[in-house]
Amino acid sequence: MKERPNPFEASLSVPMLCLRTVCVVCIAAAVIAARPLFEWLSVAAMAWVLVVVWGRHVLFSENLTSLPNLGIADSGPALPSPAPAVTLIVPARNEQMGIESAARALAAIDYPALEVLIVDDHSTDDTPAILQRLARELPRLRVLSAPYVPPGWTGKIHASWFAVTQGDPAARWLLFTDARVKFHPASVARAVALAEAKRLGFLSCIIRFEGVGVAEELIAIQQNRGLLTSARRFGGGPPVAPFGLGAFSMIRRDVYVRCGGHSAAPDHPLEDFMLAKSAHDCGAATSAAIASDLVALRRYQGFGDMRRRIVRTFRLAAGDSVPDLLNRSSMELLLTVLPPLVVAGVTVRAAVTGSVHAGLAATGALAFLTWLAGASTPRSAKRICGYRPWLAWYYPMGSALAIWFYLLAIGERLRGKSIWWRGRAIQPPSKAVL
Repeated sequence: MKERPNPFEASLSVPMLCLRTVCVVCIAAAVIAARPLFEWLSVAAMAWVLVVVWGRHVLFSENLTSLPNLGIADSGPALPSPAPAVTLIVPARNEQMGIESAARALAAIDYPALEVLIVDDHSTDDTPAILQRLARELPRLRVLSAPYVPPGWTGKIHASWFAVTQGDPAARWLLFTDARVKFHPASVARAVALAEAKRLGFLSCIIRFEGVGVAEELIAIQQNRGLLTSARRFGGGPPVAPFGLGAFSMIRRDVYVRCGGHSAAPDHPLEDFMLAKSAHDCGAATSAAIASDLVALRRYQGFGDMRRRIVRTFRLAAGDSVPDLLNRSSMELLLTVLPPLVVAGVTVRAAVTGSVHAGLAATGALAFLTWLAGASTPRSAKRICGYRPWLAWYYPMGSALAIWFYLLAIGERLRGKSIWWRGRAIQPPSKAVL
């Protein structure tokens, strides 16, 4: 019995949690009690926070400029002639809210050798009826019904695997996406041209997350920032964890067959990252690119849907480990939420007492610089993310919202609540076994 790997597992979660807790306590004590010892300790803690925040921004900026950018204009590598065949696979379960517009966009993709397979994964809403109507109207769309999910598989992974068996066996590329993702007509051609030019076996693209309302926009900023930061290491090295995004993961069919494809981890809840890992482990060249001008997705349908999805994602990414969830929430608190609170606290203390000690003043100045450094990232993210520009300055509110979702995830875990999604129970990576 071998445990399935978790690409996001944090081996130092407890030590880092303790370190961050000490930093928060020292900084809070300095602002509240104004004791010299705590003040100078808080200077060291806030200086460390500033270095970390600025380092994350440097990595984000480096990746933003260094990763291939698939734009609408034909400025990248030329598509080979004849164009290699592509099978685009879309598993769909209960997606009646947004699948029609996404499917129409798929039918309008400008690529000469493309088949589009949409697999209904046992939907219980109007998704099957919508897909059948669209299939009659748009001949390019081929709608499949997923068979019974066998033991040891999850529904989405089995639907994807089934579609591969039903697609063109001569197709060179398999492109997996989600049901509500909207593709620009030039998207597939740009991605295939890049993958062929670089002789890749696997390519995952960072897409544009769109938000409707302040909460969705703030979370979209966070998510795009996190994806871009994790796509490469400093200096262009490979990412720490396998980089794969379910909204756009393209793999050569021969690589898929050689590495086992989705059958290598048939019930793993992080199937996109595991597909990237499988491709890498079998020797294929893998890479990431930015396709935010060509592929977009509004992830959530209102605040309730956002809360449910993010809490589920947090629990899966942390392996449903309470220390790991606390560790991740402490990082958001220390790096993002705390600096503006410190600035406000120091300002209030100065207004009330008429003076501030040198140590506390230094802490306040470092906190202000940290807030400015943190704002640099969401301001730059406008190139790849949809939100109103003024929200970049309020990015700590997004982290505060994320902390609340972490606390909800911890509450669910402590109550023993299972992870469910659309009527199916999901096992976290650290608990389920192969």
